[in-house]
Amino acid sequence: MTTTGKLRGAGLAIILSWGWKRAAIALVAGALSALAMAPFNAWPVLFLTFPVAVWLIDGAGAGRLQGVPAAAMAGWWFGLGYFVPGLYWIGYAFLVDASTFAWLLPFAILGLPAYLALFTALGFALARLIWTRDASRVIALAASLTLSEWLRGHMLTGFPWNAFGYALTEPLALAQTASLIGLWGLTFLAVAIFASPAVLIDGTSRGRKPWIAPVIALVLLITMGVFGTVRLGLHPTKMIASVRLRIMQPNLQQDVRFNYSAKAEVMQKYLTLSDRASGPQSTGVRDANILIWPESAFPFFLTREADAMAQIADLLPKGTELITGVAAGRPSHTCLQFNLRDRSRRQRAVGLRQAASGPVRRISSIPGLDGKNRSGAADQGSGWIYSGHPAAQHGDPECTARATPDLL
Repeated sequence: MTTTGKLRGAGLAIILSWGWKRAAIALVAGALSALAMAPFNAWPVLFLTFPVAVWLIDGAGAGRLQGVPAAAMAGWWFGLGYFVPGLYWIGYAFLVDASTFAWLLPFAILGLPAYLALFTALGFALARLIWTRDASRVIALAASLTLSEWLRGHMLTGFPWNAFGYALTEPLALAQTASLIGLWGLTFLAVAIFASPAVLIDGTSRGRKPWIAPVIALVLLITMGVFGTVRLGLHPTKMIASVRLRIMQPNLQQDVRFNYSAKAEVMQKYLTLSDRASGPQSTGVRDANILIWPESAFPFFLTREADAMAQIADLLPKGTELITGVAAGRPSHTCLQFNLRDRSRRQRAVGLRQAASGPVRRISSIPGLDGKNRSGAADQGSGWIYSGHPAAQHGDPECTARATPDLL
């Protein structure tokens, strides 16, 4: 049997499946699709899993109400399989105080994906409503899933985690198309491109040429890569000689991060790691003019702890700035910058919502990289941030982005 024959046989088997077999196929296809996201970035797997989505909707036509309920159910199982592997990490929060909250872990790692899968179900159902028998049904699925993904990213404050468009953001050259069409445009292209092999089972009757859709998809993918490569070449990485960064990552256990009684232990670890020599010629924190600590790095409200503030002041040599994120004690996130030349402390509030959606945006300047007062003159650098953060959408990047020029 030829490759086309085997593909057609697999497609027909999926189309004709029903009951628990149909649900299992959708669930497994969704779970495998999660491999397209970070850290695996194995997006070619979508060339196998998205055609399955097309064939599942093809097979829904035998159901009631033009197959819309059957398509929605297949979409829900596909979404559940997709979101559980991508959101398993939520369960870790319930293990911080396991004796009290561990029993809630199954509800967290299954409940949220079950809710998000409703949007995938909506996408499949909408696609079924405008379904066709030719290659244009791939476009129907792409448009419907793009709409449902947009709703997922905006309804009830939005949660666009692992939107399908993110599959086309690695390597970096592919991500550059986001500068033209944004995340939702990438989502449309991702579904259309990766679902295109589904039409290869359509046959050549009535003058059909099923190979055209996959060829167009490959041409689009190559075009995106070429465009991105050229765009990156026109904006080469520029090193800023005056910037010397030191990044401290303490790798704290979850039960320590939120334990106030561990305050002294946490601060001592931060101070020790920040000033530890990193080589024979290293002098610790004096090697850097920007020291970066993690966000939400303290098991206490830093601005209310005078002794901790004093320890930081004693750590930083003249001309070195510390940038870190802290809990502000209210529904917001605060970025603190310490500049010890004048022993001053400046802070700015940033909204709590961290919806990672929207196109990659170019920052034309990042003030303060030379250590000067931010209210005065400063050298200008440049870098990239995700514009999904509300602060970034208004031209004010997240705290850590201020110290993330092209050299990172």
